[in-house]
Amino acid sequence: MVSISYVLAASFAMIFFAILANFVVIQYASGAVRAALDEGARNGARADSGVPVCQATIDDILTGILGGPYGDEVSATCQDNGDVMVASAQANFRGFAPLVPDLTIDFEAVAAREQFVQPVAP
Repeated sequence: MVSISYVLAASFAMIFFAILANFVVIQYASGAVRAALDEGARNGARADSGVPVCQATIDDILTGILGGPYGDEVSATCQDNGDVMVASAQANFRGFAPLVPDLTIDFEAVAAREQFVQPVAP
């Protein structure tokens, strides 16, 4: 026989599990966005590349490791500020359950631009 207390305990356990799973997914998605921005800023900061390389790198990485609805909610941009390459993104991560709020996070990665130096003749 199932008692009311058992049904309530099972319900609370399922809600707790959904909140915990949501937390784990948000941590993974945040790490994926940070990794994509870092790699994009580093690739875009090379002397022979720029903003298109940065943006393409971020898009490739996000497509590969963060697909689905979480990947669709990430908008990333790159800017060349002369001495530094700045990659920034805004992500909106939705909660799994009605009790779990949506989370909007702003990310930024900065890499120093490589300066092209002419080789010195011996």
